[in-house]
Amino acid sequence: MRCLGIVDWGIGGIDFARKFHKAFPQVQTIYLSDSGFTPYGKLADVDLRRRLAHLVEILAERGASHVVIACNAASTTLSDDKSEAINQAVDTSFGLPCIGVIQPTLAVLRKLPKSQAPVLVLGGKRTIDSGIYQQGLEDAGLACIAKIAQPLSALVERGVTSGAELLATLGEILGDDLPTIATLVPACTHYMAILPALTKITKPSFVIDPAAETLKYLSMHWRPAPIMGADSKNPDIFLTTGSAEAMRLSAMSAFGFSMPSVSILSR
Repeated sequence: MRCLGIVDWGIGGIDFARKFHKAFPQVQTIYLSDSGFTPYGKLADVDLRRRLAHLVEILAERGASHVVIACNAASTTLSDDKSEAINQAVDTSFGLPCIGVIQPTLAVLRKLPKSQAPVLVLGGKRTIDSGIYQQGLEDAGLACIAKIAQPLSALVERGVTSGAELLATLGEILGDDLPTIATLVPACTHYMAILPALTKITKPSFVIDPAAETLKYLSMHWRPAPIMGADSKNPDIFLTTGSAEAMRLSAMSAFGFSMPSVSILSR
């Protein structure tokens, strides 16, 4: 793994990028935000796979050797077969080894003891409607509560990570009759930016972070480039199909992540 490509529709995947930088500072990354394209939740599966194939090709042309799809919605399309989507972590059909954030997370969830149920999965509409998390937990005999929390990612993209608007939105999503939750899965990489608010309301004993679990999987299965002198690393690259300024501001507001520069791709 000499250069890692990271794909997300917006800036949610910056949380994964930040974790990766800390673990493997010697490996170059290319972060590609596709915010100028149709939101992934609104695309048919075949169209989303076609879009991902195009983005992976761009990353390969720029030197990426491996790719992380740091988006739960896009990760639902990494296999056409649900059983494979649940069990198969690496997809090579795009020409480079690719992993999403769902499969490594499910590998952990399916090993949870019964005492860590019920599991609350909060995600976007595509993620929840796919049933991948629910099926994986059901196979493991663990009770799952899945809720569509689509508006939260838009709030994070706007830099809203606390305050009355966020709490009101969470109240509408979770309702008044939420049972006691043992484990919380923020099944959208945006949601780690609002984790304090999420845990304050849901009060879980455990939190399973898909970005962190994906990093653990990558660390075990993909061999990173050897550690060399700091001057030998190529600079990290940030690309977007949307607004470069909005991407920089959102990344700083949501995750405190400063980007040196952002290049704009044609759509």
